[in-house]
Amino acid sequence: MEKIKNLWKSCDFEGIGEQIAGSCNKIISKINALDWKGIQDKVNGAVSGIAKSLNGFIRDFDWEGAGQIVGNGVNTVFGALDTFLTTFDFAALGAGFAKNLNGIFNTIDWGQVAKTLSDAISGVFKAIAGFLENLDWRGLATALENFIGGIDFGGMASALFESLGAALGGLCAFLGQLISDAVSGIQSYFGDKIKEAGGNVAQGIWDGIIDGIGDAWKWVKEHIFQPFINGFQKRLRSNRRLRL
Repeated sequence: MEKIKNLWKSCDFEGIGEQIAGSCNKIISKINALDWKGIQDKVNGAVSGIAKSLNGFIRDFDWEGAGQIVGNGVNTVFGALDTFLTTFDFAALGAGFAKNLNGIFNTIDWGQVAKTLSDAISGVFKAIAGFLENLDWRGLATALENFIGGIDFGGMASALFESLGAALGGLCAFLGQLISDAVSGIQSYFGDKIKEAGGNVAQGIWDGIIDGIGDAWKWVKEHIFQPFINGFQKRLRSNRRLRL
């Protein structure tokens, strides 16, 4: 540990790793130097002894007697349950429940119960009536009118359509710039072709169209068809190698 502390203080992290690896290697060497043949013989002997003990237990154990114990236990439980069911007076139990309910129904003052429920319902309706009768409906209407009157519908409409107009104007400016740039590019392109044709306008326009079609076809060939063909050929070559 003292060496590792010194290496840490000097920031020699590689040396720390080497020191730890060396310590681990010493432990590995000591473990490998053990008498593994003797250890294996002892472990195998112990395991064999345990297995033989289990074999003797399994061979001499009275399995049938143990099963008879379980069976007699089950017979005892179900026999006791059947004795209870055939002895208990279920009819008396049902009669007792009936007498209990008869006592409840015959003792309750059902007229009082009905009056109490009707008084509760009447109280709820009276509370609703008192609320509606004492609510200042005129004041509520006036408050609603003041709320609606305070809304600036004109200002909201003006702001809405102003924003729509700004959006439409921006879109028009965007499209106008695209079209303008496209027209300028076309004019410059065909102007150069007319100059190359010696000032012949018809010839320059025709050459520009032909060259444009050729350039477009070249782009499609280089960026679409050729990559597709290359990928197809690579896949075919890969399949041939797999079959071989």
